[in-house]
Amino acid sequence: MKEVAIIDVGVGNIHSLERAVFKSGYIPSVITDANAVNLNQLDGLILPGVGHAKAFLSAVEGGDMAELLLNFAKTERPLVGICLGMQVLGGELDEADGQCGLGILPFDVRMNTQAGLSCSHTCWESIDFLGVEGRAYFNHRYSCIARDQSGIEALSTLGNSRAVAYVKQGNVYGLQFHPEKSQKTGLAIIRKIIGE
Repeated sequence: MKEVAIIDVGVGNIHSLERAVFKSGYIPSVITDANAVNLNQLDGLILPGVGHAKAFLSAVEGGDMAELLLNFAKTERPLVGICLGMQVLGGELDEADGQCGLGILPFDVRMNTQAGLSCSHTCWESIDFLGVEGRAYFNHRYSCIARDQSGIEALSTLGNSRAVAYVKQGNVYGLQFHPEKSQKTGLAIIRKIIGE
């Protein structure tokens, strides 16, 4: 059975994501110490995130998790950022006073209104994630806006807005929605990403 690690920097919905990974057919493990991880043993790595971008980015960078994420992105195994976890995989973050994320994915993070959404986007949206169709749960005030789409294999925006719903570049996935809260659709998406 494949092992999927979830990074815990003290902010995020770790327990519901652990359950979702388990229900999807994988062994979940939680990483709180980047130095205690053997990347070669992991079949997938997830960075979930909720809260304020500046504090979250500081926690990621302060605990050596940034280096872990950058190194894992170089493997061929899936790296997944969820919600704020997706946002810190990108570039400039408005909510973090213009600080830059890890630069793994080519987008910047702006207030929802700059992306064409309402100030707070909390709802269920219909999506088609690489052939998995269903409804996904979104809850965010900031959105990723793609700078450059070269190298991106798949990108979906929310309706007529510029807000990225999900992105895939190589083995790196960014999900603005919460698969762990998206019921059967969310479990199917986790299985699609991690594979058999």
